[in-house]
Amino acid sequence: MFTPTIVKTTFPGSSGTKANLLSVPIYILACLQVLAVGFFCARYGKRALMNIICMGIGAIGYIMLLASKNLALSYASIYIAATGIYACIPNTIALTAGVEGMYKRSVVMGFIISFGNINGAVSSNIYRSKDAPVYHIGHGIVLMYVCIGIISTAISQKRFWISGARNAARNRPSAVSSAAVS
Repeated sequence: MFTPTIVKTTFPGSSGTKANLLSVPIYILACLQVLAVGFFCARYGKRALMNIICMGIGAIGYIMLLASKNLALSYASIYIAATGIYACIPNTIALTAGVEGMYKRSVVMGFIISFGNINGAVSSNIYRSKDAPVYHIGHGIVLMYVCIGIISTAISQKRFWISGARNAARNRPSAVSSAAVS
């Protein structure tokens, strides 16, 4: 919504069609980032860490958007924000594969997708046309969502590590029982 507006302001004389076309490279770069993150996570299995890194990149982009007075810098910041944020969506859904139990996984996946859909409805209301082209309210609210995502991903990952360590300790044979067997 705000990308074509920033493009039209950055490149004076751009029509609506030209502004929309100039926003296409942002989405191409974001698509390539999604593929790269997917490949990395499939190869190394660090989905939560990659989510935190990507959301951090997105947060940097939104901080730059909030602080920028220069529309050319805002255009570059959109690349950074989109590169960070777009990869989180499929990566977060892939994280649900670690939830055991068909019903639990269904509920978690439904919650994630519903939250994304609600954010779509919210976005249409926080990026108000009267705030164009800077959209401080919209960028601030999205930055808040990104920070909540970073914190919640870190907390849930920490809980998974603690739970995994507890399960491993429970399943590990103790030194006393292995000595008694021999």
